[in-house]
Amino acid sequence: MEVIGIDWGLGCNSIHFIDLFTLLSGTSEMKCDFSAVEKKIIPSKRKGYVEFLGTVEVTSSRGDKLMLSSLKDYSGDSVIRITAGDDYYEFFESKSLMIQNGEDKAIRAMYQSELTEITATEILVSRDSPLTSFEESSLLHIAFLKEAVSFYNAIVGSNGDSCPIT
Repeated sequence: MEVIGIDWGLGCNSIHFIDLFTLLSGTSEMKCDFSAVEKKIIPSKRKGYVEFLGTVEVTSSRGDKLMLSSLKDYSGDSVIRITAGDDYYEFFESKSLMIQNGEDKAIRAMYQSELTEITATEILVSRDSPLTSFEESSLLHIAFLKEAVSFYNAIVGSNGDSCPIT
């Protein structure tokens, strides 16, 4: 799986793609590699927070790969690419387009408010949640944040236990 685009918030948004990746790969055991992230801190649009540019590589315990690239000088359309066996998907949210195995299909990305209503209704009706469990989400966040904190500390020259991302 690959996510690539221009300055999309590598620090604050990666966890959402990691969550999808673990759902698709079937395992929440993973490692994050920040070695291809630019060695500088970018001010976030939110005061007091930071962002990163570059690429984070995530590898599952099965060997599946996720490349998360937020680049300053990227000139293409933001895209999510997923390869699964012989199947290949490209999602261009800004164009409302999915390409599945070379065939264009119109899609519509739902707003968070629409997704919240669907999810809340499902929880109320079925008494079961389709969301990632707290336990699994914690594992994903810890794996990502452990590396983000280490990366941040190396750049700013500190030994803290947090990274100011949203």
